[in-house]
Amino acid sequence: MIKILQATSIVGLGLAIASAMVFLPRHDFSRALAQTTGSETPYGGQRVYTLTCDCSGNSLLYIFDYRTNSILALLYQAGASILYNYYNVYTSTYLLGTYSSSGNSCKIYVGEDCVDISSEGQLGSQPGTGTSQN
Repeated sequence: MIKILQATSIVGLGLAIASAMVFLPRHDFSRALAQTTGSETPYGGQRVYTLTCDCSGNSLLYIFDYRTNSILALLYQAGASILYNYYNVYTSTYLLGTYSSSGNSCKIYVGEDCVDISSEGQLGSQPGTGTSQN
């Protein structure tokens, strides 16, 4: 009798889970994310290196993006890129936010001339970038 009750309860639990999966509403999180970021692309990961662009007056951040498992080269432009939390892209270990594919380029001195270094985009403003404490 106990084995029959155990088998019945397992079947009942399975039916309850299956019913919940069919009848409960589902959320489309990718659509919600796309709505909140506008035309900007989300990223998040660890800062690997920061290059000061002395000709163009901005900084190029190399970030290991956990979303794409690749290195992103993103520009930080003071006044255009919005920062949150600890407001420090230079010594923070982790960054989370959005970037736009447009933006200025990083220019550094090589000898007496300035050369361009390419980037994937610029830290965004929709919603911006948050940084870790260390």
